[in-house]
Amino acid sequence: MFAVASLYADKSSEVTVLKHHNLCMDLEAHVVIKDGNIIKLTSTEYEMPKLFMQYQSRVFTKEDLYKAVWEETYYGDENIVNVHMSRLREKIETNTKTPQHIETLWGIGYRMRKENSNDKK
Repeated sequence: MFAVASLYADKSSEVTVLKHHNLCMDLEAHVVIKDGNIIKLTSTEYEMPKLFMQYQSRVFTKEDLYKAVWEETYYGDENIVNVHMSRLREKIETNTKTPQHIETLWGIGYRMRKENSNDKK
């Protein structure tokens, strides 16, 4: 099972700038930049891409996301994750119908789309 504490265990080796396609996160300044423009995100919206960008090969279930971002026990309410994911995509994706950053794996969860992926899922 996914341990939330392990996500933030070793900060000494953590990079301060994360990049994915046209998206950049400056962890020290706490800003997200898309195509050179600062994107205004809520604190919850900020934590979601941060998690995906730090662990780009990992698939996160809705339960994983809820526990990591909200730091609370998950009781099966997927709607809160769905709503926040939708709002986040509106802000960071150029086209929400064909997301460049966060990919949905239906019935499983979400992951950061591979940099060289040309999939149209």
